Amino acid sequence: MTKKLLFSAVSIVVVGLIGAGLIFFMSQQEQPERQLFGQADFHVEDKYIRVDRMEWPDDRMQLKYVDVSKEQQYALLELFENATFEQVGEQPEKFDYSLTLGWNTRHRLYIDVDGEKVIDPESTKSYRITSGGAEIREALNALQ
Repeated sequence: MTKKLLFSAVSIVVVGLIGAGLIFFMSQQEQPERQLFGQADFHVEDKYIRVDRMEWPDDRMQLKYVDVSKEQQYALLELFENATFEQVGEQPEKFDYSLTLGWNTRHRLYIDVDGEKVIDPESTKSYRITSGGAEIREALNALQ
């Protein structure tokens, strides 16, 4: 009888510890709901971004590389990280900039600064910038 009781108590403790460990592990895995663009993560530590200006001669897209310093890259990323977005259905036909996020398997975003829209071509979703759009437009237009 004592062995059965001891075995039951030890089993309950072991199952409780395993359950607590799983709960702790799962809580560490959760990501905040702030992520917007599928794979895109704008957290700016040790990240880089490539900026291309999109030009449309003869209605054909041409990418023109924009030389962006590390400080400018971080400033742009922080603007995106602090901006808010709302998904919309319509997409512009032409874009002003292409941003390639180099740490997310080269995830690319297209930016329409005039319409303050961001397009994620991988998921074909379009987002309107609801706050921070003016700052993003100014920062991108300041790049030469």
